[in-house]
Amino acid sequence: MNETGSNEKKTNGKGLAIDGKKWTRRKLLGTMGMAGAAAIVCGTALVQGNGPAHANGEAAAGAEPLTNAGTASSTGATTTSPTISALETPAALQPDYVRLLREHNETATTLYARVTGNRKVEAFIPFKGSRCAQYAFEKDPNDDFIKLMGGSVAVLETSYAPAGAVDYASKTGTWVTGFPPNDYTTQVGATFTFAFDGTGFDFQHFTDARGGVWSFAVDGVAVATVSTHIDAVPASELRVNYGVRPVVRGLANGTHTVVATFQGDDPSHAPSGGAGTSRGWVRNAANLATKEDKNRTALLYGASQSLLPTKKFDALHSWSNKEFALNVAPAGSGLAPQWLPEHVNVATVFAVSQRIYFDDDEITDWTPDSTVRPVKSVKIVQQLLGKHPGDPTNPLAEIDCVHTVSAHGVSVKSKIKWLRPVTIAAGYGMMFPVFGPFAAKLATSAGGSYEATATDGSKTDMAENDRSLSYAYVHGSSGTEGEPDTVVAMTVHDIAKTFRYGLPGRRAAGSVVWLQHRDASMQKLYPQVFEAHTAADGETYEASGTYFIGELPLAYRLLV
Repeated sequence: MNETGSNEKKTNGKGLAIDGKKWTRRKLLGTMGMAGAAAIVCGTALVQGNGPAHANGEAAAGAEPLTNAGTASSTGATTTSPTISALETPAALQPDYVRLLREHNETATTLYARVTGNRKVEAFIPFKGSRCAQYAFEKDPNDDFIKLMGGSVAVLETSYAPAGAVDYASKTGTWVTGFPPNDYTTQVGATFTFAFDGTGFDFQHFTDARGGVWSFAVDGVAVATVSTHIDAVPASELRVNYGVRPVVRGLANGTHTVVATFQGDDPSHAPSGGAGTSRGWVRNAANLATKEDKNRTALLYGASQSLLPTKKFDALHSWSNKEFALNVAPAGSGLAPQWLPEHVNVATVFAVSQRIYFDDDEITDWTPDSTVRPVKSVKIVQQLLGKHPGDPTNPLAEIDCVHTVSAHGVSVKSKIKWLRPVTIAAGYGMMFPVFGPFAAKLATSAGGSYEATATDGSKTDMAENDRSLSYAYVHGSSGTEGEPDTVVAMTVHDIAKTFRYGLPGRRAAGSVVWLQHRDASMQKLYPQVFEAHTAADGETYEASGTYFIGELPLAYRLLV
């Protein structure tokens, strides 16, 4: 403690005191890299929570003081508060979790994208082999704002183009064929045969608790064994009461002969009628007037290939706003505040101009793509007006927003300019919602570690308040699809503007940045940069940052 009885670190006007040490410009330049060095040289390095720091390390005039009171979760969950030294670490010296993930993942040379509907697109950033981060963008149901919806981990897999369907051409043994399209045999050793042109096929069959096992040979070579018992059919291959079972892919394109032989009971799933009673089910449309593909023996695949994503698990929460959310009303109007953009089905944001680009190509056809397209970037450029439904002819705000998807993640930059005096009851910028089952803990770049598993609607204040520029959710140790090694990160850009350092009308009771344990479906970080604030005509608010999903082995041990 100094002579005033405080924990303030003293400087001599030539350096910045951190963790009891005096950091000169030379030391800072040596540890901060080019961006941080530029900030120090220009005298604009940030001391988190205290606004821009002067070159002598003193807080700028009007900056808000922050004590290290520390906060515990209202649920009583254990948290690790940053130390005093961590709290005083300048932003330029804090870890950037987005950059950390980029350094530990592949740098994708090719991204992928597809149109999924009217002003709806998805972008895919590969980060490890076929694994990728899948980001969805979609306009609100009732207004026009196109938002970052959600983020998932997916696998991009090669898919062969469908090439028709066939029925079996011949059979041996004893069969029952009176219930088309569901033929069956109970005779072990019975066979059916067909030929096809293409590179592979799926076998289709009725399924119930009486189903038995077929073995398949293509051109005389055994390729697969398929059980038609209902308990053996994966959910992804079940169509109500019949199975669509992949048997073989990637054959040389040409004519192939298939022989299927009934093997009898499934040793893992006994038939409901007792041993030796299983049925070898197979679809066959030969006795039907119409030959719909779903009723035929095999779905065929040709030589054409495409990439299709298969989602493994959700990470960033869908529908929950991320870019900004402002609860506003015209000042002095007496109208109830409404959210910009849309909340609870109340439209408030309307397009002046909206453009979506895949590289340099503007998307104008919203017909959903059947496959993904290779791209280098996806960009969404929006100019909008914010309106109050109680006074729609007098807009509240001009809203400009740009999303850019690249190998570096999903970056967003928003600017709101008020066109008339408004009262902002509450407002947030660069929110960070994550899918509840994914989250275990939240790490902050100021050294905080917070439990993220409560589901009771409670809140946890950040001990470091608004001093962290980067945040990361980690999963823990469970999961079979790579969840334990997956991290979802957000880094705030231009933190002084995004968090409104030194300005009035931010959250007063509790920390400006806080974590909501919404329910079982979501944990959400809120930077509450507005509270009961009246903004003047012409006043602006800007928010920006980057989201990134990637892998970091041992993430739970390394980050929290």
